[in-house]
Amino acid sequence: MPNNQSQAVYDRLYRTFAALDRAHERWLGGAGTNGARYAILAALSQNKEAMTPSDVSEVTGRSPNAISPLLRALEQEGMIRRAPNSADRRSHYLTLSAAGRRAAERLRTEEQAFIRAVLKGRSTRDLVALEKNLLAIEERAGAVIRSR
Repeated sequence: MPNNQSQAVYDRLYRTFAALDRAHERWLGGAGTNGARYAILAALSQNKEAMTPSDVSEVTGRSPNAISPLLRALEQEGMIRRAPNSADRRSHYLTLSAAGRRAAERLRTEEQAFIRAVLKGRSTRDLVALEKNLLAIEERAGAVIRSR
């Protein structure tokens, strides 16, 4: 059983993540999208090569079942294009359309504004320390999953 301090820190981390997620969704909602759709557009815009749905799933940290309907919707909206994968007939490649690139850029600007608003007043030193601690927790969480 974790000690009281560990439990308190874990509880705070969990509440912080939940609050950050809610705030992020509301912020992006004001820009006409949500976190999952933005994550897909951002992944495709940051990758110079076409991506498979599996690639998008891995990069965004979302399950293939979760992104599949979003990919269909983004394709129907003209944001992404699909092309056959000649190496695997069951798969296809995804790229952004011109409209998708414009949307991704607009949303990246919104994302940057959100980040500035949330992290306002934090020194570079504080941010580096926070990133280091969060990375260590993330790595430990992965190790715990692998050990089960």
